[in-house]
Order: sequence, then structure tokens, then C-alpha cells
Amino acid sequence: TLLPSLKNLDEEEFETIFRQYSNLSLSQFLRNFNFESKENEKILSKYSRPDEEIKNFPLSQEFNELKKDIYFKKLFEERRIEQKELIKRYILQKSIFKNPKEIILVDVGWKGTIQDHLFKVFDGKIKISGKYIGLNVLNNSPTDYILNSKEGIVFSNNPESKFYFQFNKMSSLFEVI
Repeated sequence: TLLPSLKNLDEEEFETIFRQYSNLSLSQFLRNFNFESKENEKILSKYSRPDEEIKNFPLSQEFNELKKDIYFKKLFEERRIEQKELIKRYILQKSIFKNPKEIILVDVGWKGTIQDHLFKVFDGKIKISGKYIGLNVLNNSPTDYILNSKEGIVFSNNPESKFYFQFNKMSSLFEVI
């Protein structure tokens, strides 16, 4: 759900990627977009060490150069638009309503990243409610809580539920279950 949720390259900040990984190599960054091997190779051929980890990748010279690369820009934009249309069509085909006003998503949980991606795919025009075993979202999350609401059924940190810390320590157990 990442690629179809992104904006055009000039506006995109890649917040979902960079909140988890600030140190990346160019090749690691490109893996997020599911380009074909030959496409990745063509993009990376201009760099002497594409597999070398770059500290603070979002502020690096290499990242800035990549965003200016004509081939990368064209490929990124084509795939982003294509994937956005495909996922919208897929979700709407699976819906029991022709034009749903709300989508309810049920998942194991933690941050609701897939939900946030889908909210962006539909440009915030469809309400998305997420129901999760547990929720561990940041207070400064960019979530619009009215149209993109999230609820931790067993535990949540926002607002903090009773025994939140105990349940949160068992998140890998919930994944297995």
C-alpha cells in the first residue's frame, strides 16, 4: 500500500519510510517501490556505492540526486499512479457497495500504517475506521481522527489503556496468534 499512497515526487516526504529508517542505502530505498531488477540497476548504475548505508539518508546528497534523476522520476510517477488506480479498483470491486462511504479495516495493529496508506489512496474522501488488537500510535501522528479513526480493542497508548505496557510487551505473541 506504500507506493499508491505517495504524492508526486516533488511533494512527497516519504514519512512512512523515514520514521522507521533514517539510515539507508540507495538500493534499500528503491526496494520500497517494487521496481524490476533491471530498472533498479539502471537507476543505481550512476552511483559508485549503491549498497553502502548512508547516515541520515533523507538529508543526503545521494537522495537529492536521486529525486532529480529523470528516469527515476518518470518510473516513480508511472508506477505510483498505476498502483493507486489498481488498488482503488480492487478495493471497490471487493466492496458490497458501489461507492462506499466508509471502509472498516481489521488488523493485528500497532500503528495503522496500512490504514493511513489507504486513506491517502482515496485522497481522504472515504472514511476509514481501523480496529486493532493493539494500538501504539504517536501523539503527533498525522492522522485525521474523524475520517481516519483507529481503535485498539485490547490495548492502546492514545488514550492509554489499563495494562498498556504489559500488553505492548507481548506484541510479538499477538502477531503469532
